Amino acid sequence: MSSKDAKIAEMNAAADAHLAESGSFEDIPMDELMDWADLPPIKEGEPIPDWRRRLEEPEGWRELPLFMTKIDENSENPAVAALADVLYNEVSPEELAETCKSKGNQAMKQAGMAVGGTVGPKGCYRTALEFYTEGIHAKSPNQDVVVALLANRAQVHLALENYGHCVADCQDVLHIKEDVKCCFRAAKACNFVKKPDRAIRFIERGLRIPGESGNKALLAQKKVTDGLFAEIEKKKTQANLKKREAVAEWMESVQLLVDSGIRVGKSEMLSSHWAQYGAKGPRLEDGELVFSLLMVYDEYNQSDFVQNVALEHSLADHLCEMFPPTVPHAGWDEQKRYNAPDLTVFYQVGDRKREVENLNEPFQMLLKREDYVCPGFLPTFHVLPKDALYAQQWRAGEY
Repeated sequence: MSSKDAKIAEMNAAADAHLAESGSFEDIPMDELMDWADLPPIKEGEPIPDWRRRLEEPEGWRELPLFMTKIDENSENPAVAALADVLYNEVSPEELAETCKSKGNQAMKQAGMAVGGTVGPKGCYRTALEFYTEGIHAKSPNQDVVVALLANRAQVHLALENYGHCVADCQDVLHIKEDVKCCFRAAKACNFVKKPDRAIRFIERGLRIPGESGNKALLAQKKVTDGLFAEIEKKKTQANLKKREAVAEWMESVQLLVDSGIRVGKSEMLSSHWAQYGAKGPRLEDGELVFSLLMVYDEYNQSDFVQNVALEHSLADHLCEMFPPTVPHAGWDEQKRYNAPDLTVFYQVGDRKREVENLNEPFQMLLKREDYVCPGFLPTFHVLPKDALYAQQWRAGEY
C-alpha cells in the first residue's frame, strides 16, 4: 500500500470511529479535521489560500475529500489533489471501479447512521450515488464489479425516489445476468409510480430464478401489484358507470326537449366544457321544463351560462337582468356598449346566423321555430351591440 493509500485509509478509519460514536460530523473539532486532512501548517506571513480559509467556516468540513461527492482533479486543496491522483492516475479501470464501489458502500453504511446529523441520510445517499456512477464510468472489464455498481446505484436511486433511474439500472443488470434483488427493486419502483403492468413482469422474472419461487420480498410486492390492478379496475368500472349515467342523462334531457316540440342538433361546444361551469341539462321542476342557456359575446370571446331558464322567459328578460344601464359594465366591455336596449341576438341556422326579430318572444315559441335547432341540449345565442361589425356582416350573409 502506498503512503497515500495508507493516509486515506487512516482518515476513513478515524471518520468511521467518530461517526459510530456521535452519529454525525457536525461536532468534530476543526483541529481534528485538519489532522485527518494532513494539511501542512501555514507559515507566518504567508497568505492563507481561499480553500484553506473556507475550512474555518461552519460548513468547512465539506471541503475535505472524505465528505465530497465529487473529486476535482484541478483542486487547489493538496489533500483533494492527492486523492484525485490516487483515483485517476495510479490505478487501472478495474481498481478504480473497486475503489469507487468500496467508497459508495461506505457512504451507504453511513446513511443508516446519519439521521439528525449535518449531512443526513440523503446527503450520504448522494455521495454513494456519485461514487457508484464514477465506478461505472471507469468501464471495468470485470462484469461482476459492473453488476455490483449498477445494482447498488439502483438501490440508491430507490432510496432517493428516482424511480425511473432505478428501473433503468436494474434493467442494465438484468441484461448481463439474472438478479433477484434487481427484480425486486425494479418492481418496487414501478409500484411506487403505479405501473403494476411493468412491476408484475419484474416480479414474475424474479420468481422464475432457480430457488426464488418463494421469495418473500417479491411475493410482498406482488400483493402491492395485485392491489394496484384492483384499484385500476375499480376506477375503470366507476368511469364506465359515469359514462353510462351521462349518456342516460343526455338521452333523458334530449327527450324532454323533443317532448316539448324542440328539435335537437349538434352542440356548438363540448358538454364537458359547459358541465364544468355548472350548466345543467334540461330537467323537470315542479312539472315544468327548466334548462340552461349559453350567451356568447363573439366580439370579446366571452360567454355566460344562464341557469334555471323557463319556457315562459324571453331573451329580453335575461338581457335586462344581465346588462341593465344602471349597473357597472362587465370588465371585458371596454367600450361600455353592452346595454340591454342596444343589443341584438343571433342564433345558428346551419352555416348561417339568423337575427331574433322579437327579443320579447318567449322561449316556448322561439325554440319551436321551424328553422331553430337546439345545439345539443344547451340553447345557444350570440349577443352583440346592434351596430357591431359582426352584426352587420351576419345580416348581410357574410360569415
